[in-house]
This record gives sequence, structure tokens and C-alpha cells, in this order.
Amino acid sequence: MSRGTRRLVASSALVVGVVAAVAAFLVFGGLTGVLYGSGILLLSVFIWARIRAGSTTAEPAGPQSPAAQDGRRWRRKSRIIAELQVELTAAQTRLAERQQAFAALDARLERETADALARQASLEDRIRELEAACDEAHRLLEDELMRFEQSLDELTGGIGDRDSELAALARDLEGMLAG
Repeated sequence: MSRGTRRLVASSALVVGVVAAVAAFLVFGGLTGVLYGSGILLLSVFIWARIRAGSTTAEPAGPQSPAAQDGRRWRRKSRIIAELQVELTAAQTRLAERQQAFAALDARLERETADALARQASLEDRIRELEAACDEAHRLLEDELMRFEQSLDELTGGIGDRDSELAALARDLEGMLAG
């Protein structure tokens, strides 16, 4: 396509787009018409720019053979496939690392759970031992308290019998102090 033809097609596309945008505004009216019109106008400007940009690029010297076009297409596809294979390999590596991390965390969780259960059993045994020792201490305390009360009763009973002797001693003491 020649340069003049491209300009004519680009200008025609722009004019048709402007007319279609105005028609959309008139047909639909309001906000809907504005949105349709602006969309059509934006599309026509985009088409105009693409056609104009195509006119500034150098055209190939001659028509390319289908084999050359296929070769270029396959090279591009091969490059994309190679990039995807690299990404796939990287994703597989990350997946393997995450699986190893999960396995390590699972093993650690099992070890810590077993340790916690062992600690819990040990602490429960220790609590039972301490409760038994506490019960024994209470029993010994009650026994000692009973013996103390019995001893106290014996002592107070002996003092009550000697009440007259103590009164005589107190009189003698007063007499010595007075005299």
C-alpha cells in the first residue's frame, strides 16, 4: 500500500469514527450516548494511529515467502517455549523446596508433640507425687497436733493439782520480801 493510500484510509477511518460517535450520541442520548460515542471515537483514533504508524515503517523489499514467515513464527514460538520451560523448571524447584520445608516442619511438629506429651505425663506424675507428699504432711501435722494437745492437757492437769503448793510458795516469797 502506498503512502498516500495509507493516509487516505487513516483519514477515512477517523472521519467514519467521528460520524459514528456523533450518531451514537444522537441515537442513545444522555450518559449512555456519551459513553458509546467516546468509545467509538477512541477506537477510531486508535485505528487511525495504527494505520499512520504503519506508513512510517519501511516496507520490505519484496514479498516474503511463506517459508520465511513460518520460520520467523517458529523461532518466536521456540523462544516462548524455552522461556516457559525455564519458568516451569523454576516453579518445580520452588515446589520441591516448599515440599521439603513442609516435611521438615511436619517432622518437627511430631517431635515437639511427642516431647510435649512426655513432659505432660512427667508433670502429671510429679503433681501426683506432690499431692501424696502434701497429704502425708497434713496427716503428720494432725498427729503432732493431737500429741501436743495431749501433752498440754497433761501439763495443765499437773499444774492444777499443785495449786496449793504454788500458793504456799507465793506466800513464803511475799513474806521474805516483806521482812
